[in-house]
Amino acid sequence: MVAVDIAKRNAWYAWHLDLFKSPSDVFDSKADTLTIRIPESNKLNEQGWDFIRSWIKKHFGSLQTAINEANLSSRLLPALNLIATAVGNLVKLSNTPPPENPPSDYQGMSVMLEQLQHRDILSAVSHLLKYIDPRTDAYRQIELWKESYEATALTAHPRLKELPSDNNIPAGLELAFAPKLMKEARLRLIEAGIDMIRLLTRSNHGHNA
Repeated sequence: MVAVDIAKRNAWYAWHLDLFKSPSDVFDSKADTLTIRIPESNKLNEQGWDFIRSWIKKHFGSLQTAINEANLSSRLLPALNLIATAVGNLVKLSNTPPPENPPSDYQGMSVMLEQLQHRDILSAVSHLLKYIDPRTDAYRQIELWKESYEATALTAHPRLKELPSDNNIPAGLELAFAPKLMKEARLRLIEAGIDMIRLLTRSNHGHNA
């Protein structure tokens, strides 16, 4: 809001949020006149205009951040749910001994399920990264986690990347795994999955998106 002294060609400004508790204070008023109190330091001169531009930029920047964070929030919960489910399944699968090579049908199914959990975790994190500003520390931290997780998973499951993105597994798909490395990799990957859950829930979009 601006108050102008026409005779002296002076003007002062104030934000309506500083003057009124609610818009109804103005629009629902039955009075013929309205009194406002504006600090004399809020002169509408060059310095005042600079401050207004700065304030507006900061204000709408904060709004944009809030919108971005809300947009990310809608994707965070599904990602967390998928990661948590996959980690829970990995914990259950880790209770079975590493399969023989070649595996029995039952063991082959178990290995396939284990690989699908790793695929789902990497897919969820990759999808989440698409909505995080690459210039932020959060992006870099999550990206490094993903690279480390993938590298560890590939030591035990060399053909992990060949799994289809959906669950339509071709009948002739050949399993590839390293039984001796699976035991060590299992624990490290479960711990890494739990670390990612902690990171995302601790941040709760406190990461700078």
